[in-house]
Parts: sequence; structure tokens; C-alpha cells
Amino acid sequence: GADVIKVEPPGGEATRGWLPVHEGRSFYFAYVNSDKRSLVLDLASDAGVEVFRRLIETADVL
Repeated sequence: GADVIKVEPPGGEATRGWLPVHEGRSFYFAYVNSDKRSLVLDLASDAGVEVFRRLIETADVL
């Protein structure tokens, strides 16, 4: 399978809080993001953009 890395904004993706929530996790978020790794990047900052550029250098698909 693919190694999927989900890039989220600071504070996380809004769907993390969608109802219903169980044990602090949105069922929707857990379902659509299962088996994905996640990374929080501030793409409005130079440092965040640099990390993103390094990440996409090795990506097969964006």
C-alpha cells in the first residue's frame, strides 16, 4: 500500500472536531484518514514551505 502523509494546517483539520466524536476523535476524521500519517505545517511561514518542498521531492503523487 501507499505511504500517505496528510499535511494539515496549524490547529489541525476542521473535520477533527466533526460530530459524532468518541474518546476525543471524530468518527468521520478517523474513517477518512485511517492508515495515514499526518504532519502539521504552517505553509504561511518560510520554514513550513521549506519542509513541504523537501517532502514533495520524494513524493510520487501530490
